[in-house]
Amino acid sequence: MPITPGGRDTIYVFGDNLNQVSESGLSLTSPFISVVPGSFTSGFAGGMSYVRFDAATTFSAPPGDYSIRLQSNTGEVAYVTGGLTVDLANNAPVVNQLDTVDFFVRQQYHDFLNREADDAGLQFWKGTLESYLNNCGTADTSQAADCRARARASVSEAFFVSVEFQETGYLVYRLYRAAFRASSRPPRGLPRYAEFIRDTQTIGAGVIVNQGNWQQQLEANKQAFLTNFVQRAEFTATYPLTMTADQYVNALLANAGLPLDGAEKQAALNAYGAGGVNGRARALRSIAESDLLFRKEFNQAFVLMQYFGYLRRNSDDAPDNSFAGYDFWLGKLNAESGDTTNLQTLDQLLAPTKRARMVEAFVVTGEYRRRFGPE
Repeated sequence: MPITPGGRDTIYVFGDNLNQVSESGLSLTSPFISVVPGSFTSGFAGGMSYVRFDAATTFSAPPGDYSIRLQSNTGEVAYVTGGLTVDLANNAPVVNQLDTVDFFVRQQYHDFLNREADDAGLQFWKGTLESYLNNCGTADTSQAADCRARARASVSEAFFVSVEFQETGYLVYRLYRAAFRASSRPPRGLPRYAEFIRDTQTIGAGVIVNQGNWQQQLEANKQAFLTNFVQRAEFTATYPLTMTADQYVNALLANAGLPLDGAEKQAALNAYGAGGVNGRARALRSIAESDLLFRKEFNQAFVLMQYFGYLRRNSDDAPDNSFAGYDFWLGKLNAESGDTTNLQTLDQLLAPTKRARMVEAFVVTGEYRRRFGPE
């Protein structure tokens, strides 16, 4: 059966005893094609058993034939060899989905807030982007193209500086920076992509800023996450339970690069209280949420999020294979914004800057655009 790159197709397979196949027994022989969760059903039709499911295919799926693997509840395995066919010559999209306003805005929610867009937010940001693009005009010139790229970059940057991201993704980043020393693991004390996404989704679960009891939900998520975080094996190996309050707080401050005699230390010791799991969690949170660490790490986190959000990889993964690209962009951002710890208010820190030029460089790169279609 032909399937469409970037599309979702409904697949039927007929045969003997297929009613004995469960969803867990269905797999596809391609990393570019996946079974849509909840779409699997089985039954009988015309005297034959069948399974039905929806297959989602990425835009980057290479042409060729792919097989369907079916395993029954009794362990029997069968293959439908070459049952799915991708033919780019016939199905390749003529435009990249990122070039459509609706898709671009929705993708910012996926990449930075790790959730589907809420209707109010979607309509607001679609309207904002459409207004920016209208000002650019429709001329097929390099000047107009640059204007459109800047428009998308401005909208995308807004997701990084949003309250929701600062309270979820950026908080996770600061927790790792305070908790772990720079070493081969984690290199430079930075969170790795997979753990960052996992932990950000945990803290942000069920949270949509300005909707419902989002503040209470966020607070409950933070407390539960931090209680778990300080009990992870990696954390307790770094901070043995035999540590005194002073030793524990000093170690966290040293990792975070904060002074050992500043207001942050006293605040963390006060949060530590009687100690235990809850005291350790409160002290770590106090340091991670301090204004000084927020300002100090802002540029480093912003650069790292370009890789996590747009490219969905670590900054030293292939094709970079080093931190050279990360260092290049961090150097440019630091040169343009100066020492962010000198800014007196968070409003100054979050104000629009030349960060959008860096975002623009990432949103037009082939590595990002190939996630959704042709360059």
